[in-house]
Amino acid sequence: MCCIGLILYTLVPTTLCCGQFQSPMSFDEDEGKTHLAAQQLADLPATLLKHELPRVADALKDNSFEVRSLALRAIKRLGPDAEPIIEDIFTAFWKEKDTATKSAFEETLPYLGKASIIRLSRIISNTKETATRRLQAVMAMGRFHNLSQDAINSLEPALQDKDKDIAFYGAQQILLLNKNHGPAVALMVTIFEDPHNAFSGLAGDALIPTKEKGRVVPLYVALYRQKLATGEKPTVYDTNTLYNLCQLGTEAKAVAPLLSEYLQKHVEREGIGRNTHVYWACTILMMDSSSEQGRAFFRQSLEVLEIAKNREKNGSRLDTLWQPIAIDVLGNLGPSAREALPILEPLLEAPDSRIRHAAIEAIKKIRISNGGE
Repeated sequence: MCCIGLILYTLVPTTLCCGQFQSPMSFDEDEGKTHLAAQQLADLPATLLKHELPRVADALKDNSFEVRSLALRAIKRLGPDAEPIIEDIFTAFWKEKDTATKSAFEETLPYLGKASIIRLSRIISNTKETATRRLQAVMAMGRFHNLSQDAINSLEPALQDKDKDIAFYGAQQILLLNKNHGPAVALMVTIFEDPHNAFSGLAGDALIPTKEKGRVVPLYVALYRQKLATGEKPTVYDTNTLYNLCQLGTEAKAVAPLLSEYLQKHVEREGIGRNTHVYWACTILMMDSSSEQGRAFFRQSLEVLEIAKNREKNGSRLDTLWQPIAIDVLGNLGPSAREALPILEPLLEAPDSRIRHAAIEAIKKIRISNGGE
């Protein structure tokens, strides 16, 4: 078969003759027709698509990431019927450089069923494979929610791997599939409690959904004490910390005064965005609803929160990304966020669908919590 980079094909009507499938493809050297052909291939009825596996395999090798993405869409529709080209799929997966398409490959693998797990398991257990490829295989396993136990069984040996990256990410992916997996939780606790382990902070994040989440509170207490002592400025990485603290809620009450002091120190000096300000304030209140400082920050935030107005004029891209998150946190505060209703209600008419949906859910939570006001 010719090199796919030189093959450009056009789909013509498919016919069935005496029960035999007639190839629907002819070839053309026009790039636009290549994309169209891939689009038509991906849209074929599944009963016909399974006869075109060689074409799908060819599309996986195309120079265009759009064509490769269409091939992946076809594979999703084929499901286990795509197993005959599984080697082509994995070869393309390892070679993929485009980040978005790489992620699309990972999303596609579970559609192939157990055949993918077996293939990934071989890679993980083969210590002669490159560390990068083994790690990619580990990370892909976390996608198999439809076959979670099979994926966990294949990941468990990774917990004992000599490569610390493989062991950590193996535990991380297991916890995505089963947050109460004993050995994975135990490994994360061990890593978390070792201050010299580079994965300590990430292990703390991974423990948040587990029964051991209380262990991470001292980490955040120490973190913000250190930030206050050194004068460290807020960074984008604080986003993940705030998310985790929101999940911990009142269990992280000890962090609230430190976070209040830190926010007070930096909110004006560093120009924290309006919506980000709301998120910080709401995080404090979710940890300690009686926090006077947190309530003060909350009121200040509402005074300047202009989510519904012109996004280009009043908010940076960062603010735009924060808007649905800030609204969601307001809703999670329940009745204590009733002051936010006059600001949230106009957002039901916001042009951005993400903001409208977030506002609907937030208002629902606040009103139901208030007895259906």
